[in-house]
Amino acid sequence: MKKGINVVYSDPVAAYIDGVMVTPNNKNKGEANLKNLGTIKGFTAWTYLDSIKAGKIKIRENPGFVPLLKMAIANRIDGAYLNVDVANYQLNNVMKQNGALVFDESLPSTKSNYHLSSVKHPQIIEEFNQFLKQESALVSKLKQKFNLSDK
Repeated sequence: MKKGINVVYSDPVAAYIDGVMVTPNNKNKGEANLKNLGTIKGFTAWTYLDSIKAGKIKIRENPGFVPLLKMAIANRIDGAYLNVDVANYQLNNVMKQNGALVFDESLPSTKSNYHLSSVKHPQIIEEFNQFLKQESALVSKLKQKFNLSDK
């Protein structure tokens, strides 16, 4: 879709991991243990696309974070695939169920960074990059405040 379009991206703003949250007793059991994987409606679990297409994993979509996480806690799905920081925020601050689910690092996950982008205003991206450099202490403080990791 980007072919022929000059997209300008900022420096990395925040790191993220999209991965599988499981109950603690299901951690490190391997991908073969994932038969029903939950996701947020409209979210694609790119890391598992081949297994999904092959019929090895069934996707169960949910429109909200809390209901999705509750499905995983109740073992109605084998794991929930979503942003790990978002999952932990929901578990710890919204649901008040710290540790009910954990990120299973042994399973495939996607690690990358969020960027600001523009096709029409590259000068704003340039200014934003300067802001990130000049206000790095503020940016770090905000990441810490909102429990965003620098993975």
